Amino acid sequence: MEKKFSPNSGTALYSMNIKAKLPETISMADLDDKLEDLAEMLQVEITIK
Repeated sequence: MEKKFSPNSGTALYSMNIKAKLPETISMADLDDKLEDLAEMLQVEITIK
């Protein structure tokens, strides 16, 4: 986990990288949809690379 501070407000900003192996039966579209819902609920940004 990485912690930085916002240059404007000084608020702590956290980032995390996660490597995961997923079953081949999960489509990237379905994963993206589920993570979008989760991100909205948690009020965070989730990016898939």
